[in-house]
Amino acid sequence: MKVGDKVVIVKAEGCTIGKLPLRDPHPEHIGKCGTIIKIEDGMPHIKLDDGTELEGYECWWTKR
Repeated sequence: MKVGDKVVIVKAEGCTIGKLPLRDPHPEHIGKCGTIIKIEDGMPHIKLDDGTELEGYECWWTKR
């Protein structure tokens, strides 16, 4: 991952890491696209196309 990468916010509900169930902290953003605008301490900051800014730990995302 690097600054400028395009990402999409994805649904995590129903998935697990080991036995830990995942949830969607911001389900209203699922399916929205955005761009990584900076990386701080290994965590991306994402600006969605609608102007919303999220930090990578606030949502589940994948490269577009």
